[in-house]
Amino acid sequence: MMIAFLAAAFTPQVLANDCAPNEPVRLNDERPKLSVFPNPNSGDVLSLVIENLLPEKHRSIEVTITNRAGETVFRDRFQNEEKRFAERLDLNDLPRGLYTVKVVLDRIVLTERLAVR
Repeated sequence: MMIAFLAAAFTPQVLANDCAPNEPVRLNDERPKLSVFPNPNSGDVLSLVIENLLPEKHRSIEVTITNRAGETVFRDRFQNEEKRFAERLDLNDLPRGLYTVKVVLDRIVLTERLAVR
């Protein structure tokens, strides 16, 4: 028995959530990454770092921290012109508990859990 395969020429199309047409596709290693530390936190200063930013796209950075009830306990907007963003946030008024840190960059949303002891 002989099986014949027909080779057809086609151009694959790759779609990515944060890429416009004719824009290079970014691999997962190159996507923005959010780090918050120390975590757990003792309720003093929180360091927030975002790596792999595209300065031409991610100029505005909105940071929101919510408690378990969904109430906003911190919100601020920062401007960025670098591939790496770092900011120290004062958490002195936060009571013990679990929080969600949410960062919005254009159409990308990054989240990280935070424990305050």
